[in-house]
Amino acid sequence: PKRRYGSLLVATLPCGRVVGLKRITGGESLAQRYALLAEICKQRPMKYVICDNACALARYVRNPVRIVRTATATLIASMTFVIVRFHKGNRTACLDPAHAQYLPEVDIERYDNLREVNSATQEQFNSWIDRHSVFPSS
Repeated sequence: PKRRYGSLLVATLPCGRVVGLKRITGGESLAQRYALLAEICKQRPMKYVICDNACALARYVRNPVRIVRTATATLIASMTFVIVRFHKGNRTACLDPAHAQYLPEVDIERYDNLREVNSATQEQFNSWIDRHSVFPSS
């Protein structure tokens, strides 16, 4: 049997390059994702954030209380949040026009310039790193 000792929160570019890495304990939260995104935004401009839970993250960063706190918060709120193709089947509420959680911007198919983008590089990195992040239980 194997047991995990914490997790990694990773941000990658579509080419697979890791641009952000943060060790976290337990499961990842929107606040932790936001903090990593803020660190990355200070180093490089971005237009799109492609992630598995883009619906919730978009709402989190655009919270009226949070959005006015800093210039970085305002910049993050202006980005376009898009769901990884691999996860579209898990995010049906925000992709359904009849649902209260509908958020049309998150549909990756709306953007011609993202058509050829590998939206799963983070998933691919996670699959690779998982082989190195478990330890035998004692």
